Amino acid sequence: MTRKMNGISPAQKAAYLKQSREVMAKYDSFLKDNASFSKALVALSLLSLAAFIASMMKGA
Repeated sequence: MTRKMNGISPAQKAAYLKQSREVMAKYDSFLKDNASFSKALVALSLLSLAAFIASMMKGA
């Protein structure tokens, strides 16, 4: 996915590359945070389901 960067000075190119790296780093950390949040949500829902089944067994 390379594009020709004609008409861009080396300083502008360096600034663009630096900015894109920073954005990718932020996005990567967001994905990691989001993944751990999803895992916690799944664990919480499984625990609540187990508690619900246990309460149904006691009532039966």
